[in-house]
Amino acid sequence: MTWPPRRVLVGTDFSETSRAAARAAAGLARRTHAELELAHAIRRGPELVTGYEPLDALLLRTPDPARARAHIEAELASLAAELAPQAVRPHVVEGPPAAEILALRERLDVDLVALGAVGLRGLRRFVLGSVADRVLRRPGCPLLLVRRRSQPASSRRSWSRRSTRTAPRRGWSSRCGSRTPNARS
Repeated sequence: MTWPPRRVLVGTDFSETSRAAARAAAGLARRTHAELELAHAIRRGPELVTGYEPLDALLLRTPDPARARAHIEAELASLAAELAPQAVRPHVVEGPPAAEILALRERLDVDLVALGAVGLRGLRRFVLGSVADRVLRRPGCPLLLVRRRSQPASSRRSWSRRSTRTAPRRGWSSRCGSRTPNARS
């Protein structure tokens, strides 16, 4: 990763958390003069774990898939308009969100990926793992995680099992600093 980033990719499911991630990434891109990419992955089929069926699946079952895709593209354009004056390039892809975000990251040569910590499929995370978890576990993928504003500031910090140079080798390390709550003395 280069710093400051030259290109930032935001993955969105249109939840409030992912919109907050888009706003944070747009602010960072504005300050660093980076390009901003905005992506939404269309899932095929319903969620089997929670019984929740995403908007994508409902729309894609309509008799006119082109109209459904146009609706999703309009939603993405609306989110891009919220990020003005930052120029945004929208991408609509089909497939599992984590895999598609990682594929876009490679294809577009992205330096930083921004995601909401918990999206519309929150309960599914406990069973299969969230999109953010899957992207975080990919080596060499710098990730900006944004949580809901209603959470206390202390709980908005993202923790990674990976150690940093300023933290001991064992225990949890913060991406924001060297605080290590589970470090051994």
